[in-house]
Order: sequence, then C-alpha cells, then structure tokens
Amino acid sequence: MNIKKPRPLAVFLLILAFGFPIFGGGNRSAAPVERVKEDAQVDISRVVLYSSGVGYFEFSGQVEGDQELTLLFSRSQLNDVLKSMTVRDLDGGQISSVVYPGIDPLERTLGSFRIDLSTNPGLPDILRQVRGVRVRVDPSTGPSVSGTIIGVRSVLDSEGVSREELTLQTSRGLQTFYLDEVTSLAFDDPALQRELTQALNVLATQSDSNVQPVRIQFTGSGTRRVRVSFVSETPVWKTSYRVDLGNFDADASGVNSYLQAWAIVENTSEVDWDSVQLSLVSGSPVSFIQDLSTPLYLQRPVVAVQAQEKIAPQAYDRGAIADESYAFEPAPAPAMATAPRAVRSPVISSPVLEASGVQPQVQGNEGAYNYEFVLEEQLSIPRHQSGLIPLVAQEIPGRLLSIYTYGSSSVHPYAGVQLENTTGSRLPSGPVTFFQNGIYAGDGLLQSWGKDENRIITFAQDLSLRVGVQPLQTQTVARIVINQGVLRIERRVDYQTEYEIQPGEERARFLILEHPRNASRILEPFTTNGITLEEATLTHYRFGLPVPPGPSVSVLVKEFQILEQSIVLLSTRAETFLAYLNEGAITPAVAQALERAAQLRREIEAVEVRISQLNQSRTAAVNNQARIRSNLEAVDRESSQGHVFLTRLLSLEDEINRIDEDLIKSREDLAIARSWFESFINDLTVE
Repeated sequence: MNIKKPRPLAVFLLILAFGFPIFGGGNRSAAPVERVKEDAQVDISRVVLYSSGVGYFEFSGQVEGDQELTLLFSRSQLNDVLKSMTVRDLDGGQISSVVYPGIDPLERTLGSFRIDLSTNPGLPDILRQVRGVRVRVDPSTGPSVSGTIIGVRSVLDSEGVSREELTLQTSRGLQTFYLDEVTSLAFDDPALQRELTQALNVLATQSDSNVQPVRIQFTGSGTRRVRVSFVSETPVWKTSYRVDLGNFDADASGVNSYLQAWAIVENTSEVDWDSVQLSLVSGSPVSFIQDLSTPLYLQRPVVAVQAQEKIAPQAYDRGAIADESYAFEPAPAPAMATAPRAVRSPVISSPVLEASGVQPQVQGNEGAYNYEFVLEEQLSIPRHQSGLIPLVAQEIPGRLLSIYTYGSSSVHPYAGVQLENTTGSRLPSGPVTFFQNGIYAGDGLLQSWGKDENRIITFAQDLSLRVGVQPLQTQTVARIVINQGVLRIERRVDYQTEYEIQPGEERARFLILEHPRNASRILEPFTTNGITLEEATLTHYRFGLPVPPGPSVSVLVKEFQILEQSIVLLSTRAETFLAYLNEGAITPAVAQALERAAQLRREIEAVEVRISQLNQSRTAAVNNQARIRSNLEAVDRESSQGHVFLTRLLSLEDEINRIDEDLIKSREDLAIARSWFESFINDLTVE
C-alpha cells in the first residue's frame, strides 16, 4: 500500500493534545485492470465539545471506487476510537473492513520467542534458556572457543566470591569460563540470532511507537461521500459572563441589565479548524475509558483426557414467554414547579456593553439531559489557539439588592442583583464580571441558570448596612391526653430570631434576609410591616424588605415546632405519674386519672416490696438450715449440742413454711392488684 505525503488541508496530523488521527488515502487496485485511485479527500467538518471533557469529531470526504483510508491514532486514543468510531459510506458503498494492529501484552509477545526477554534477563539467565545450542566465546585471557552450552551455575572462586560459571562441550572436551571474564559471545545458530533480533525489535517498537494505524476499506463504484466520526478527550469548554448594571439611580432598585455570555473554546490540536460546524453542549454525559485495544485472555482449566462415555439424551423444560402484563406503566410527568415571581425592572441605561457590536449567532437546543449551543455560522480557530465565542448579548430584567445570610461571619450584607433569565437558553455556570456607572463593580459566580429562572448574584459587600442577629428559644407544654393507656404530651418549641438592621444614610436599600429553613418548623405570619417571603430554597427562606435611610429596623422571624412524647403507663412508676401532674396545660380529668393510676401503682409496688422481703427472709432461713446441718454432722446427735441443733432446724423449717404461705398469699394479692391496674389503664382514655 502506497500512502502519499499528507496535504495541508486534506490530510491532518492530529496526534498530539487532542490525539486526532492522520487521515491518508491508501492507493490500492481492486482488480488488475483498474487504475490506482487518488488519496481520499477528508476534512474536519463538525466539532461538538462537552463540558464533561470529551469531544465529538466528524470528518467528511470522498472516495472513488474501492479505496482504503488510513487513520493514525495515538495509542492512548485508540481505546476511545474503538469504543465510539462510526464510519459511513453515504452513496451506496460498503465498509468491507476496519483493521488495526493488535496490541498483545508485551510479556506474552516476548514469551513467544525462544529467548524470553519479558523478565529483563541478564546474560546468565539468557544462556540458561538456550542450553544445548552452539556459541562462540571470546574470553579475556585466551583465544576464541566454540562449543555447546552445557549449563550455567553460581560457584565460589578461590577467594570465596560468588561468580557465574559457563560450561561448554568443545572439541577439546568440557571447558569452563567465568562469565565476567568473557568479552563477547555469539550464537552459531542464525535462526536463533534472528529471533533474538526480532524480540529486541518488539521491545523497541513497544517503547517508541505511539502511532496505531486504523485502515478502513471502502468498497463500491463511482465517487461517493464518506464520513468518519469518533469521541475523544478534549479540554473542557468554559463560560464567562459580563453584566452591565447601567448608571446608578438613587430612586430605583430595578435595572435593565445588559448580559453578555462568552464561551471559551481551545483548539489544542495539530490542525486548524477551518470553517467547521461547532456545537457546545452543557451537561454531564457519562464518559469513561475502557481498554479495548489490548487482547484479553482468560485462564482456562486443564482437563485430563478421558475415555469415551455413553451419552444419554437430555430433556429440557419449555421456556416461559414473558407476560406483557408485568410491564410497568410509564410514570406520570412531574408537575412543573411554580416559577419564582418576576422581578421589577424600571428602565436604566446600560452604556458599557449595550450597542457594543457583539451579535451572537447561536441557536439553543434543549435535550432531555443537556443543553446545546449550535453556532449558526462556521467557525475557524487555528491550531494551538483558543477563542471567545459570544453566546448571549441582550438586555435582561433585574433589581439591585443587598443580601444577608444567617450565620454570616460579617455584620455587613453582600451587594448584588437578582436577574431573570429571559434569554431563552439554559446557561451553564461560570464567573460573572459586573460593571456599573461605566466602570468595574466586582465579580460574582453563577451556577447553572435555567430559562425564565431568577437568580441572585452578589459582587461586593454593602458597607452601608449592618445586621445583628439574636436567636431565642422557649418550650411549653401545649397538651396532655391519655389514649388507651398511653400518655401523650405535646410540647411546643418556639424559635424567635430577631434581626436588627442599621441602615446607611446614603439611599434606600432592598434587603434580602436568608433565614435557615427547617422542614420540622412552621413559620408564623410576620408582624413587621413591609417584609414579605420572596422565595424559598431547599435550605433557606428569603425574606425581603425595603430599608430606607434613618433609624434601625427590627425584624422578628417566628417559628414553632410541636414535639410529641408518648409514655406507656403500664410500665410507669407511681412517682412518675405524680411528676406529670406538674406539667402545664393538664386538665382536671387527666390529673384525676393520673392520681388514681398512681394509687393503683402504689398498691402494686407495696405488694412487690413485701414479696421481695419475704424472699430475702426465706433465703436467710434456708442458708441457716444449711449451716446448722453442717454443724450437726460435726457433733453427736444424742448430745446436748446435737439436740439444740435439731430444735433449731425444726424451728427454721416452721419459719420457711410460714414464709411460703405468706408468699402464696402475696403473689395472689399482686396478681389482683396488677389486674385492677391493667384494667384501669387499658380502658383509660381522657383529655
């Protein structure tokens, strides 16, 4: 195959940075009578860059008849190409083959040669692999010797130093040489010498070559359009914004801001992007690299040879056809969230960015999971150059404000602006540079900005305002009821946060207070005039109020939370019943029920105390019996001391019998007391 020298615009070297392929046309005859075809004309025609760090590249060109196209990729890019490359013959031709060189693991390739270099062997290890071959040895102390390798071993010389010794079968018999005294060694077998050279070539190729050719064979007749595309790693395209807030107006907080959005695109490749169709996609598609170019081998088991066995017919149960009734119905589309209320926008001029001559030619396309900006005109960016591409340039409504967040380390709120995205496009995140009164005003950060969505962006600190915060928490019992033997106590926790606002003396401000939002708390209506709930995020409420110059303004944010506690009365002690009588908000009926429950519980506890005392007395009597029996065994039963011990034993036995009778009676009393208590509690429902 003859590959011509690449032409500047038709064949591109795109190996570095972007890792683009070299596109060259291979000249080949489909039949002996057919003439050699010219190189295929292929040019980069479309680039789609993603904010996730990958790019989609499309090359278009022409082939004539049967023609081969060679693409040279970097080795690091080949896996992406094998995963994503598409090839199309658009005018009736066929793609007969796509071939690329296999990248076998180096150790496996080197292991296939007679001399295995995969383990980085030294001379002794190499010679041990080729025992039995003939070599020519040039020792430093004598003439050349030819012979067959018997072996190599480690020995100790006369000074006790370990050295490698080579043993050869020569015409003069067995001869040995220390390898560190051999100046040169050559194989007499030309085939073995060639294999060693091939193994070294493999090492050199694997180490130095970073180019992998992919050959595409197009088959057909006449001139046809072809297209090749693939996905590859690229620099992340970025976005930056400029917002002109116009001239300062002390009488209005609204502004018609002028917004410019610019995309930063980098062509770090070795090819000029000459009149390409460029698209920029904001989103996070899943993208990964998988090693598809390296052959994968599975370890197979070694099975011993067995004698032939008789094979019996196998029976298989019939398969069940999937029941379509198990298919899930599609989930209903979620209801759209209520859009934040529109911001007020008195007209104020924007002298810096407006009428600046920036006219973006961009069309926005919203997908299910991303947003695409498509340039309506073709773009050119030279190799290793970057470019700023205008995405948006128009007026959008907004209002100036100050914003203070609870827990801030500063007493001064931030100065910012609330803007409404009326551009018709979903805008990606990026830095924002603000201008006001024709000069720089500060920087801010913009997160991903949806269509028709309001967004607050701060760019400076408002030193004319000061905000102090004083939190207070109180707790009271709101309600106590008993329901089927369960005491339920509802406690109300009140949270009060006072914001003390000290306004400046220059002009009025519109202040946003960001107050922490807790899903378990309920917000009470405001008592401060002029304050409104502007909006709520997942973590904060945003309260807004105008702050005119003058005296301090106090804003009180009130929330409350109801905490419920449930106590099972059957397992409650009498003292606890009486303690609940001191809780607030208890009704007379509940108090009377608790007093009766405490009385019944005391009766149970009294019997339990009596049973415990009887058990202790019985245990003491039994222990005394055991001690006396031990003493009785040490004396004569007929002696006077023996009679004393026997009398004491009989007395203790009578005492144990009385205790047992009292225990039986007490346990009966306990069962009755528990029965009365449980019946009373289980049926108890009172408010």
